[in-house]
Amino acid sequence: MSKSASAIVAKMQSAWAAAFTCRDFAGIVEFYDKRALFFGSAPGLCDSPTAIRAYFDALPPGLALTDFPALEVRAISPDVIVASGDWTFALDGARLDFRLAWTLVRCDGHWRIVQHHASRRPEKALAKSRPVAFGQLT
Repeated sequence: MSKSASAIVAKMQSAWAAAFTCRDFAGIVEFYDKRALFFGSAPGLCDSPTAIRAYFDALPPGLALTDFPALEVRAISPDVIVASGDWTFALDGARLDFRLAWTLVRCDGHWRIVQHHASRRPEKALAKSRPVAFGQLT
């Protein structure tokens, strides 16, 4: 790869955050491949550029991205990168902590997000030393 995977993700993350801050949702949709699968913070899977745009258009006007540290990055192949980490948003004075995961694929020389998953960060971390069955999470 001509650029490191971390540099590719950092560039996309910075541009994505700038577009989000300016509420340039048409611009944000351009980061996603037309076949992308997108799980945001609302129920339902977005599986088209139109659905992804509708998701962003429905966000509350006061939602702000307040912290987006560098994501953990792994190059899976020369054309596939996965990245994940924690981002923080704010709405009406409340802090909203999220986990974010992206899969990026190079298509026709351009890096695009093909998978996006965001979910609220749990308030309590599960112990790393022992596996927990799904029934024990509640």
